[in-house]
Amino acid sequence: MSISPEDAEFTKEILPGLLDEIFPSKINNNTQLYRHIINNEQLNSLPLAVNKNIHFRMLSLVDDGIGNLYRGIKGRGWKLEKLDEFKEEPLVYILYSTSDSLDEDTEINAFISLQFSDLILGDPSLGKVVYLFEIHLSSELQNQSLGTRFLLGIDKLSVSPTLKAHNCKGVELTVFIQNQRAFNWYRKNGYALASDSPPNEEYVILFKQTHSVT
Repeated sequence: MSISPEDAEFTKEILPGLLDEIFPSKINNNTQLYRHIINNEQLNSLPLAVNKNIHFRMLSLVDDGIGNLYRGIKGRGWKLEKLDEFKEEPLVYILYSTSDSLDEDTEINAFISLQFSDLILGDPSLGKVVYLFEIHLSSELQNQSLGTRFLLGIDKLSVSPTLKAHNCKGVELTVFIQNQRAFNWYRKNGYALASDSPPNEEYVILFKQTHSVT
């Protein structure tokens, strides 16, 4: 996904501080989880063994959750494509781990990735969005309302005074049509089919408006 240099810089420099105020540094959900907020540039600058481990752990969460859909739609090379996205896309990551530090052995139990950008396909003059790339939890953390808690945090980010001042209108994401469980979950949490969601694709665009679109 292509975003402007200004939005990439905003994602890298501004979003981490806002997320730090919203997402708790620790979560005690049967197991103590520690939060790590890191942008794409910082992640890529970590020692190679640490960088590879974090990418591997995130990829494993994606694979465990919807790997079968990726294989069916994008083929056997989907993991390489996803790794390229991890490395190249201007993103901020919120990682939750049982470890309070990031090293070559750190296990990632949940992660969220997002960026600040124009509407995916709509008129850029309509405003900006928080674009949610990924939200994945280990099987042990699912069905404990933690994912919903994370979504509420993203909602809170989108209505922050800083993002409102930058014309943020809401949160946008894509979901595979075949992923009916995720589709229903997002709908339950206030997301609706975006007016510009393309027909006859493997995915749909969902949008949650948090500020008026003029």
